[in-house]
This record gives sequence, C-alpha cells and structure tokens, in this order.
Amino acid sequence: MKASDKIQQLKSIIKQRLVPLINHDYWLLEVPYYTNVGDTLIWQGELDFLKTLPYKCKGMCSYYSAAPENIKPDDIILFQGGGNFGDLWDAPQQFRMDVVKKYPNNKIIFFPQTVWFEHEEKQKECAELLSHSPNISICARDSFSFDLLNKHFSNNILLVPDMAFFINMDRWRKTYTPNGDLLIERSDKELKQYSQLEELSKQNITISDWLPFTENSWQKTWLRRTRKYLPFMSDWYAMHIFRPYLIRSGIKLISSHKKIYSTRLHAAILSVLLDKTVDLTWFDNSYGKNLHFHETWLNDLDGITFIR
Repeated sequence: MKASDKIQQLKSIIKQRLVPLINHDYWLLEVPYYTNVGDTLIWQGELDFLKTLPYKCKGMCSYYSAAPENIKPDDIILFQGGGNFGDLWDAPQQFRMDVVKKYPNNKIIFFPQTVWFEHEEKQKECAELLSHSPNISICARDSFSFDLLNKHFSNNILLVPDMAFFINMDRWRKTYTPNGDLLIERSDKELKQYSQLEELSKQNITISDWLPFTENSWQKTWLRRTRKYLPFMSDWYAMHIFRPYLIRSGIKLISSHKKIYSTRLHAAILSVLLDKTVDLTWFDNSYGKNLHFHETWLNDLDGITFIR
C-alpha cells in the first residue's frame, strides 16, 4: 500500500472510533511541554483532529501543571496519547491518575497509548483506580496494548492508530534537498542496544536523536524559564512558539535525508507522512513498541521494513 493510501486509511479509523466518543466541550491535558518531537507530533495530530469536531477546547495543560480546578461535570477530559501509559515514566502517569481521582465521574478519554508495566503491582493498582470511574475509555495504539488492557482493565478499550497520522501535512511540508541516510537513535532509557547500531556507525550514515534533545536553542531555554518563573505564560509559549519549532525541526531532519533508520517510532511515522523510505529492521525500543505498532498498522505499507 502507498503511504498516501495508508495515511487516509488510518485517519478514517481514527474518525470512526473517536468521533462518537467526543460529544461535548473538552479539556486536553498532559500535552508535551518538553523536547520530544514525537510527542509533539501526536499533540499536533490531536489538535488537527479536534478541529474537525463542533466542540470547544476549554483548556490545555501539561503534566508539570496541577490539574485544572474549573472542569465542570459535563466536560470531557482528554489525555494526550503516546508511549507513557504504565510505570516506565512516572510523572505523566501520576498526573493522569491524580486527575482521575479528582474527577471520577467525568467522561475521560485516553488518546492512543502504548501500554507497558514493568511491575505487576503497579498495573493492578492502575486498573483498580480506573475501575471506579464509570466513563473512562482507553485507546490502545497497538494490538499488544489492546490485549493487555482488555485482559486486566474493566474500562471501555478501543484499538486506535497513533494520532500523528491526523496531522495536516500541507501546513508543514517544506522542500529540502536530501543528502545521505539517517539513523535516529534515541538517547533515553527506552534505547535498546543492538550490534547493528555499531555496524551502522561505521558507515557513512548520520546518527542523531531528535535535534532539540541535543542542541541548545533559545526556544528551549525560554520554555524552561517560563515553566519555572512564569508558569502562567507556559501554556501560550508551548502552544504558539515551542510546538511549531519542534515540528519544523523534526520535518527538516527527516526531509534532509534519503533513507531513515530509526529506533524512535515517531521518526518512522514522520517518515511515512513525508513519504520516505524507512527501515526499522532490528531497531526497537526497550519493550517492543516499534514492533507492535508495525505489526498492527504498517505491515502492508510499501517503503517500510521491519525484520524481527
């Protein structure tokens, strides 16, 4: 299947499964005020999807913030999708659980997440807490997460593609001259070491993580400062300055190379959105996120390779 056809297919599934759930004004919480381009692509896809609905966004905040005090009983709470549902990344998970405790009767929707628990007791604790809220829907973004949630959680569980596929790329696309190949090698605790990474490093291949992780910029400096000293400005700054900076940075990095190797799922997704050849062969994160997503949604896509 061609990339353009695959994107339309996944957007159609997102609309089919999420539009019936979002039937009132909403809050979008736990949005990424940090340097991860992939999570920002998810955020942008969510914004573009929500623009298609006739309801109002009443506010946004990150997990650095306290839960909003003025959420009304009939407001819908939407949580940012991604790969941090579980016990590997404590801060966003704790924020979501605090919001659920504070608003147990509101309609709550978790945008598509990869789910991973290292500790069974943490999984049971999370499932127990969410079981007391009758109006929770959790979207799994791969079959592994979907099966895990259905087995251990009593909430409404849906299988939904990653929200980054809903980005309107016409707004962001820019022409760059591709030069050589690129390996996106993640630099956080989800990196899994492979001998193939060492082999690629010996070839004429650019190796980099998302550039905002590795480069200092005035945008990143100002985000840190507003978050610390001017928290009332951080929402505006993250939305209007930092978000577009991250998206353009990711697009420039991917577009400037011919073939993409990646240990990051969203470098692969952005490559699909930009109709690039992408190779995930051997390169997964620490718990199989790339493999599970590829098997669920991308195994019939031309131009993408994944060999276990």
